Amino acid sequence: MIGSSNIVYARTSGSALPGAAITYRPGNATSCPDCGNSHWHVGRHTAECAWCATALPISTSGMWYRNAAAKAA
Repeated sequence: MIGSSNIVYARTSGSALPGAAITYRPGNATSCPDCGNSHWHVGRHTAECAWCATALPISTSGMWYRNAAAKAA
């Protein structure tokens, strides 16, 4: 997994177009890859940019996810 503090790029495998998938990470300042704004409507599985409606999947990897799952249990 390649990453920065704002956006995580996860390697995809087995897809028709190999490359990187951009994901939203709750708790971090994430800029929209299309318009550059950072206001998001966050749901259970995706986050949608409030300005241009670009949808990103929410990252389920990393320490924040494990901590949130432990608190929910």
